[in-house]
Amino acid sequence: MEQAILSLHSHRPEIVSRLVHVPNALPTVLDGFSNLTAEGVRVSVHHVFYAENYRNFEDFVRFYAERLWQPGLTELSVSNIILLHPELRRRPECVPRLSDVAPYLETGVRLARRYGFEIGRGASEDAFPECVFGVGDHVQDKPPQERWIVSPVSGELGLIFAGTRKDVPDRFASGARDYNRVFTHVRACESCARKPVCLGVQSDYVALYGDGEIKGVS
Repeated sequence: MEQAILSLHSHRPEIVSRLVHVPNALPTVLDGFSNLTAEGVRVSVHHVFYAENYRNFEDFVRFYAERLWQPGLTELSVSNIILLHPELRRRPECVPRLSDVAPYLETGVRLARRYGFEIGRGASEDAFPECVFGVGDHVQDKPPQERWIVSPVSGELGLIFAGTRKDVPDRFASGARDYNRVFTHVRACESCARKPVCLGVQSDYVALYGDGEIKGVS
């Protein structure tokens, strides 16, 4: 094994245990992380924002920097909660507003840079609309049909986030919906200079909170 992904959505033991339904799970997770890095395995720590954890992101970045970060061996990336499951639209308590998350992400990014590392958004870049979050770690200048393995607006069923790298194999999930329904352009997008390279906003999110946070970029 050369590389692994560690999904770690909090540094607080009670939240980790609640998420994975295992008492006292965090020490076991951290032991596994240490075992991997001790063998020279590169570990990508992935953190998903949801309603319970986004306000603690600065503390999480500090935890990562002081406990997990090993230059050249580990990295930290983030994404928004991905609304592929229809039940989530009926559970708004799980889904924070984009504009609420944005300042906490910005604060975490600034702290990470003071420590000396960057926070990536990876394959989830499209879940952070540029008009709300600003420019991410890689500005996309190609339309989705050119930078995705299978176009998110192709109507093909089953493909979930596969990233922008052409050497990444397709990833499929049971029950995933096609991207014509997952993403949408709202009225403000029509005059946005970034529309040709932006998927817009997730349609389930618009169903929950409307599109008032989305503003055209000039």
